[in-house]
Amino acid sequence: MHKDKRIHSNLLWTLAIVIALIPILALTSNTQEVESMACSDNPNSEPLDVKSNSLFGREFNNRAYDFECLGPNEQPKEMNPGGRAIPSYSTGRGNGTGRVNYVYINPVDNNNVFACSPTGGLFVTSNNGLKWRNGGTDQLPVSGCASVTVNPEDMNNWIIATGDSDDRFMYSDGIWRTKDAGETWENINGKNIEKTFPVSESNSDWTLVGKVVAHPCNFNRIFVASNKGLYATNNALEEDPLKVRWTKKAESFFYDIEVYPWDESVIYAAGEKFMVSGDCGLTWNELPLPKYENPEKFTFLRMELEFTDQNPEHIYAAVTCADKHGTAAMGPASLQRFDIRKKEWTEIRSLRKNMDNMIPTRGRAFDISPVDSSLVVVGNVQPVYRSTDGGKSFDKIERGQMHDDIHHLNFAADGKTVWASHDGGVSVSFDGGLTFESRDNGIGVANVFGLAVAQTNEAQVLFGAYDTGGNLLRDGEWFHVTWGDGFETIIDHSDPHVMFATKQGGHINRTTDRGDNWDDAVYSGANKAEWHTWIRMNTAYSNVLYCAGDQLVRSTSLGEEWETIFDVREHQGLLTVYKIFVSESNPDVMYIYCLREDKSDPVLFRTEKLNEETVARIRWEKLELPAKGWISDLVIDPDEWKKCWVSYKETNPENKVFRYTGEKWIDIGKKLGYAKVESMVLDKNSDERLYLGSNYGVFTRSKLEKEWTCLTGMPGTWMKSMAINYKASKLVIGTHGRGVWQCDLLAE
Repeated sequence: MHKDKRIHSNLLWTLAIVIALIPILALTSNTQEVESMACSDNPNSEPLDVKSNSLFGREFNNRAYDFECLGPNEQPKEMNPGGRAIPSYSTGRGNGTGRVNYVYINPVDNNNVFACSPTGGLFVTSNNGLKWRNGGTDQLPVSGCASVTVNPEDMNNWIIATGDSDDRFMYSDGIWRTKDAGETWENINGKNIEKTFPVSESNSDWTLVGKVVAHPCNFNRIFVASNKGLYATNNALEEDPLKVRWTKKAESFFYDIEVYPWDESVIYAAGEKFMVSGDCGLTWNELPLPKYENPEKFTFLRMELEFTDQNPEHIYAAVTCADKHGTAAMGPASLQRFDIRKKEWTEIRSLRKNMDNMIPTRGRAFDISPVDSSLVVVGNVQPVYRSTDGGKSFDKIERGQMHDDIHHLNFAADGKTVWASHDGGVSVSFDGGLTFESRDNGIGVANVFGLAVAQTNEAQVLFGAYDTGGNLLRDGEWFHVTWGDGFETIIDHSDPHVMFATKQGGHINRTTDRGDNWDDAVYSGANKAEWHTWIRMNTAYSNVLYCAGDQLVRSTSLGEEWETIFDVREHQGLLTVYKIFVSESNPDVMYIYCLREDKSDPVLFRTEKLNEETVARIRWEKLELPAKGWISDLVIDPDEWKKCWVSYKETNPENKVFRYTGEKWIDIGKKLGYAKVESMVLDKNSDERLYLGSNYGVFTRSKLEKEWTCLTGMPGTWMKSMAINYKASKLVIGTHGRGVWQCDLLAE
């Protein structure tokens, strides 16, 4: 809860609740804690053992480089709404700038609002969302922001948690602070090995932070809800950030933390456990969890807690569950009320029956008006559901007012202004949740997947983005051209008027007039086409297209008709053709990357007879891969088709990038540390200069260079796709969280 609702006049309720908490606090199990967490300002400053458990040290050959952000930094213009690629039922539901999970309203100044994108970072407005600016998180190793809290006594003093706790799109590298409104940042994980906030870049050990909260009477006191437990520090403002000390208060996957508005010494934390502290967070005790349907199956629990001025003896919670974190197996959601004195839960109603069942990854899409406890709002996909009787019944508000997939609903102190964050950015309502309008100007957080560029002097870029469909940069403006989850794209290398954009499950849309009109979906015909709709165009014959799936299919008619050229059902143990790679210089060459049925140990095939008219004459050769794991990208040598480069989706230091000589694999990625290589591209006009897109930046290396050089200056996001505009000599990069960027190609 982010409203400043501390009411000290209601002494009877305060006294009753404090009395009710006495037996709880007497049972606390943390009696060995000696660190002072009283409400007085008493930060601990004992000498520290300065050892680091961080894996985020980076020792590369760095080179500062100029990167230009192409956007989109505001909602693109809707192209052909109600038409073929953006049907009428999706208008207003698919356009946006990217995913925002969390909105924080400054309790001192409600015009000052913070938007947190788990992949794109922190954005700030001082004029109620009319214009946003980046909060300086582009400079952090991990730009994604999960949560923020602001010092009410110094409005330039913020503390954030990085990463993503909802969908695992980005890990956290911990807690950061700024004293100058985002101009500079300091990491405050601490260095004492026994008193740090834990972080990791290992895939199996990610830290995921749900919320960071400052105690209202002392900004030195910070609480963090994470998958690795409930943590607290009492010296967050320590002058030396290395001396900040963290203490684990409880073990579990925590999601929400709330300070009780009528007694600031009382704090609640919720997740897979429900806990309370009555001494400003020094000691904690476990409270009963709410009852819900099928807890044996749905063991992963999340609760979003809220209070109301009219019922201070109760805590309200949206209760969501799943079989585990990050799964598609979601359990039923419910609206429940906790009686603080009786320590009992009561279910108010199901949030599944006659509603769009709320799920854990959107567990914050719930709030209660701070001035009217009968006004409750809940969301999930579309639309917002609104109650005026305290949650007993809900009305469905009109669809299409905002982007699909609502992550957070948050009332301002006036009880009428409601902020919503969703997969398209941020929206706001000024009438208590009845009508919403977009407020995205300046929020550039597109999660780009496939990216294509035209070979023209002026930038023409088409990308597919998670949540926001196909987006086209043309004549200096961005246009939303297709809806859904956008993935791979094509701009015809011989005619930039011809383009293809995709959405999930093999759906392909085509334009032949530079984007003014988009045809009906040109479906590939493949049985079980890949979810990410991996398509490619032949690099010599622009009428020839390919699409992956359990059948690799080919069209020689710009998508009108298709034929199978590789069928995994004819190969025992294979599941799907996952990705396909074509040669820039040899139109007869293709490599295909197949997954086995158990999705382990991928298999690579290749052919040099891709354009055989008779499919039976296309011969596929199996190529043994150098390591286990999933391939992120593959580049074919422009001169010798049997040579290639392969990158793996690994954050661990080994098995990242390999060069195949035609006879053997050579590991060339040993000095990339924990960088995760997401994409590769080769400058065909250079001496084998390879560019790698990673979560650390852009790495490059030519045949004549012994070491990789990291081109610094990009945000701390994953770089999912790369393309080269040879006409303009530009490297174009699609990031997962900060849209599209470009830079000059390096001269040899």
